[in-house]
Amino acid sequence: MLKSPRFSGNKRIQQVAVNQPSMSQGEKGEAVAIIQMALVDLSFAMPLTTAGGQKLPDGIFGVETARVVRLFQATKALAVDGVIGPNTLAKLEQCIIELTERQAKERRLEVLRKVTFRNT
Repeated sequence: MLKSPRFSGNKRIQQVAVNQPSMSQGEKGEAVAIIQMALVDLSFAMPLTTAGGQKLPDGIFGVETARVVRLFQATKALAVDGVIGPNTLAKLEQCIIELTERQAKERRLEVLRKVTFRNT
């Protein structure tokens, strides 16, 4: 079961979570764009997909997306096949949740620093 609102609200990604079917090269749409954005947010560069970082992901699971998925899989000790299946999606979701928690913590610390600075 998906926990992240980023993924849980999309029916196609819910299907990927239970491998019905996995997501692979040739697929297009919002679910692909959500996966691409998650990879970009995790610092995996996708210059073709995002027009050099000038646009949101294009939602096309092409050669670049497959390459970046393979890179993600390799860095996370997953089976490297360039396909988003349940295991890759679960690891991607875990990484996004951890990133979100780190960012929230950093924002809280920044607020505390500002409050402390004003009170001194």
